[in-house]
Amino acid sequence: MSKRSIVALSILLLAGMRPALAADPVIQVQTATAEADTYNEDLKVFGQVLPNPKEIVTVSTVVAGRVTRINVYPGERIVKGAEVVRIETAPDTESQVAQSENAVRYATEALAHVQKLFREKLATRDQLAAVQRDLDDARSKLEALSAIGANKEAQTLSAPSDGLVLSLGVKVGDQVAARQAIADLMNPSSLIVELGLEPGDASRLVVGDPVSVQPIEALENSKAPRIDTAISSISGILDPQTLLVPATVLLDGAASNGFFVNQKVRGAIRVSKQSAIRVPRDALVYEGSGPVVFVTSDGKAEKRTVEVVGMTDRYIYLSDGLRAGESVITGGLIGLADGAQVKVERP
Repeated sequence: MSKRSIVALSILLLAGMRPALAADPVIQVQTATAEADTYNEDLKVFGQVLPNPKEIVTVSTVVAGRVTRINVYPGERIVKGAEVVRIETAPDTESQVAQSENAVRYATEALAHVQKLFREKLATRDQLAAVQRDLDDARSKLEALSAIGANKEAQTLSAPSDGLVLSLGVKVGDQVAARQAIADLMNPSSLIVELGLEPGDASRLVVGDPVSVQPIEALENSKAPRIDTAISSISGILDPQTLLVPATVLLDGAASNGFFVNQKVRGAIRVSKQSAIRVPRDALVYEGSGPVVFVTSDGKAEKRTVEVVGMTDRYIYLSDGLRAGESVITGGLIGLADGAQVKVERP
């Protein structure tokens, strides 16, 4: 046997003696199917239910007096014509009526006297006209006082329309002036919600943007109302206390059912809508280069860099890096590397 043959045989024998290399481990994983969906980006805001200021009616006194009776309570629903308060006419007002009555009587007597002189050609036509004007003025003042009830011992202030007593500004025994506000009535079927917007968010929105509104306690109360409506107005002035921009939502008619003045609410304003790929949140992994997911391909894990456009409690929405129908790995991700052999566990 030649020397070259001996060397070749030795190499073959040594190769046969070398132990076999261990095979790469197969990692058990769980997967889910990526699905095409639409991602709706909602801006979460908070606010409060308030009466519609355009629907508030103020009940005011006509003449000065003293409050002797109150027939309503704040928050009470009342009907048109219902008595709100009763006010005893002030002595000063009664004196004004007496003075006006005396003025009418004196002017009437003066007119009769001048008419007699005029017939006797002892008074001019201008004198007669002047006395007639005095009588007309005295009668006008008395009629005005009578029209507002100043000639009565007491005045009853009634509700001008159906409504709910929003506030009451007097108590029995109070002295009130003429044209003083006594109570505010609101329309319970016309409410507004005032939402607070961050200035940066307010600049992204316009009147008419869709918004859903529901009480804060809605998560604990399945019967709590939810209204899908639109923004009615966006203020151009920052609230000095909250440093937020007020946005108004109108709850009119049936939309107001189940809501109450001063109730705290949450709102979700739709700011964008786009097509996306939806996968469970468990599929998302953050690496130094950014968010990634792993998909299964021919028994191996394939790493994909993705762009996240939004997320919910259960899902993430991707705009790039994944196609609908692909199997994305949701379990077994710890230590998983690109190209690793995987085996999908069947549920």
